[in-house]
Amino acid sequence: MDNIDNTNQLVFVYGTLLEGESNHHYIANAKKIASNSWTFGMLYDTCMGYPGMVADKNHKVYGELYQLTAHELINIDGLEGYSPNIDPKENEYLRVIQDVYTEQGIVQAYVYIYNQPITENKRLIPSGKWKERKTIIDEDQALHYCDIEYDRNLERDSYKEYYEKEYEELHERRRFMIRFLVVTVIVFAIVMILGPWARVFQLPSLDLLTKSRELERDPVVREWMKPVVTINTQSSKATGFNIAADGLIVTNYHVVENAGSLFITFDSGPMYKGQVVAEYPDIDLAIVDIDGRDLPVANLSSVFEIDTTQRMIVIGNPLGLTQIIKEGQAIGLSNIRDWDRPVLVIESPILQGSSGSPVFNHKGDVVAVVFANAGIVERSGTEIILGLAVPIDYLKEQDYLAALSNGDR
Repeated sequence: MDNIDNTNQLVFVYGTLLEGESNHHYIANAKKIASNSWTFGMLYDTCMGYPGMVADKNHKVYGELYQLTAHELINIDGLEGYSPNIDPKENEYLRVIQDVYTEQGIVQAYVYIYNQPITENKRLIPSGKWKERKTIIDEDQALHYCDIEYDRNLERDSYKEYYEKEYEELHERRRFMIRFLVVTVIVFAIVMILGPWARVFQLPSLDLLTKSRELERDPVVREWMKPVVTINTQSSKATGFNIAADGLIVTNYHVVENAGSLFITFDSGPMYKGQVVAEYPDIDLAIVDIDGRDLPVANLSSVFEIDTTQRMIVIGNPLGLTQIIKEGQAIGLSNIRDWDRPVLVIESPILQGSSGSPVFNHKGDVVAVVFANAGIVERSGTEIILGLAVPIDYLKEQDYLAALSNGDR
């Protein structure tokens, strides 16, 4: 699992905390990590003098990245109307961990997500840039669009101006991507020099993404991806998968242990608040309940069978990335220290953030749940990265559905 340091935290800001904006004095003494950064989301003007960002996988919100002390973070929590000690529904914003993209690469940082309904008086900022909120209206009049009535012709013309501006920025974005790829290639070269153990813990994102995109071309595999979720806590990001249409998430016990608030996101759709309803620490598994409807569901294998000739697919969120597909094969069952029962050994790289990832057999059924990395072994002169997974039969033996129907849910 990936952790954010408890003393100095990375925080992505996108509204009045930006340099030159009204509340920047809160972080004026903080270290700026990146002036040009972005994350996935949709930006709205609340018409109360500050913006609200909501979760979204298809749009971008632009801002700045800072490193704050614990004291500064507490002050920002107060400004944003957030407290971890009250019912999340009472918070104006929720503080979650999210991937933030900078010119130096991808990092995980705290992001404040707007926790109020998006009503008609709130206006979408299409560019995702708070400082451009007034460009939708005639700049000569210097009017804020919250203060006047909108008409369809004005809205259409404004969006046309926005997309023309986006086209002008295309070349700059291309230069950004070229710089990012160059940095990634350099990191890949450094990791190769550092040796095999460096590859276990710092597998280059570029190589991981390339192989994942190749596997994602298979429409069958794309269906298997749908029930796989991202689990965000206040200090980490991990993986899980859904097994009920109204929302039951399987993950590792060590992911939710003492985690406090849990936030669950599918590849598309809203963010859900999660509640742990079943824990099985002896097999490192747990069940998280969410309030969903008609959600994609993963099929659990009816019989646990090991076929070392067939490929297996692991889908998870390693290294701060999401929905990454890795191919591997079953090696067999093995006994490990502090476990009373054998676990499944698979030939597949298991990295930080992979905890709770489902292991699919060639039929698309979940046969195991990833929980640990087993290191590297050498076979016929070739280095093989191994992972450990809990056989799904161990979960089915717990009769967790019966426990939930008895009132735990």
